[in-house]
Amino acid sequence: MPYILFMLTCGAPLFFLEISLGQYTQQGAITCWDILPPFRGIGIASIVVVFYCNTYYIVILAWATFYFFVSFDTPLGFSSCNNIWNTPVCYEVTTKGVNPRLMENNKFNHSMASSSDEYWTRRVLRSHHSSGVGDIGCLVLPLVGCLIFVWFFCFLCVFKGVKVSGKIVYFTALFPYLVITCMIIRGLTLDGSATGIEFYLKPDFTKLANSEVWIDAGTQIFFSYAVCLGVLPTLGSFNDFNNNVLRDAIVISLANPATSIVSGFAVFSILGHLSHVTGIPISEVTGSGPGLVFKMYPVAFGLLPGANIWAILFFFMIILLGFDSQFNQ
Repeated sequence: MPYILFMLTCGAPLFFLEISLGQYTQQGAITCWDILPPFRGIGIASIVVVFYCNTYYIVILAWATFYFFVSFDTPLGFSSCNNIWNTPVCYEVTTKGVNPRLMENNKFNHSMASSSDEYWTRRVLRSHHSSGVGDIGCLVLPLVGCLIFVWFFCFLCVFKGVKVSGKIVYFTALFPYLVITCMIIRGLTLDGSATGIEFYLKPDFTKLANSEVWIDAGTQIFFSYAVCLGVLPTLGSFNDFNNNVLRDAIVISLANPATSIVSGFAVFSILGHLSHVTGIPISEVTGSGPGLVFKMYPVAFGLLPGANIWAILFFFMIILLGFDSQFNQ
C-alpha cells in the first residue's frame, strides 16, 4: 500500500514532468531550468546529488563484481567454514539443515554466524580490522581492483555518448528478466518455496503503523524512478520534440512495479526453501539491501545443485542492473 501510494502521488507524476521538461527544452539537467533562471540552482543541486549517488553506488557494483569472480571457485568460499577468516562460531547451512548446537530450546541461536555472514564481514569488508567509523582500517586490495574495473567499464559504456550507451541498455535491461525467470522456475521447484510465497503474498497490515515502512517505500519509489536526480530531464532531452512522453511515462510506471512484484516470487521462493532447510522462521531469514544480496542469497546458492552456475548468473545480473543504473546517471 505505501509503495502504490507513493507511486501514484510522486513517482509517476514526477517522472512524467521531468521527462517532459527535458524533452520540451531539449536541454540537460542544469540548463533546462533556464525557463526560470532562479530555478537553475535546482539543476545544480541535482547534479551534486547524482555525484554522491554514483560515488557510493559504484562501491556496491564493486562488491557484486568481487562475488561474481569468486563464484567460479569450487567449492564456494561463502558456503564453507573451513577458511582462514572463519571463527569458531561459524556454521554451515546444508541440505540437512543446521547443526543442532545452533538450536536452544528449539529456537535459533543468534550468537552464531553463518558462513556467508562471516564471508561478507570478515572476507569481503574485513570490518573486524576496524573498531568503528573513526578507524577506516586498510585498503582491501581485491575490492580496490574491482572498483577500478567497474569505473573503467562504466567509462567504456558512456564515453561514446548516449547512442552507444542506449544500445548497451538493451542488453543490461533485458538479460536480468531472463535470469529472474530462470530463478522463479527453479525456486518454485524447491521444497518450502510455497511457505516463502505465502509469506510474500500475505499482507501484514500492522506494518502500516511503522514509519520505517513508509520511508522505505518512498525511498524505493524515488530511487527506482530516478526522480529529483536530474537524470530524467537529461534523458528526455534526447527524445524527439514530438515524442509521446505520456505513453512512455505510463509504460514505465506500470513496468517498474510489475518487475518488482515478479522479482518477489524469485526472492521469496528461495528464501522459503532456505527457511525449510534451516528450520529458521521465514520472518528471521529475510533481510534487505546488502544483507539479502550478499548474505542470504549466497547461503541459498550453496543448497542448490550447480551452485556455481546459479551464483554466477545471479551476480552477473546484479552487475548488469548496477551498470544500467550507474551509467544512466
